[in-house]
Amino acid sequence: MANEQPLNLAQLVADYIFYWKFKHNVRVALTTLSRRLIITMVILE
Repeated sequence: MANEQPLNLAQLVADYIFYWKFKHNVRVALTTLSRRLIITMVILE
């Protein structure tokens, strides 16, 4: 970790993109899950 290289910037960008995609996927999964739950409740009513 002693030699800080410009490559760290690329790593930072990659981490940010990964985090953004992960956050997006979580949001999509949550909306899909809640939608499925609502549909199930409507069917069961």
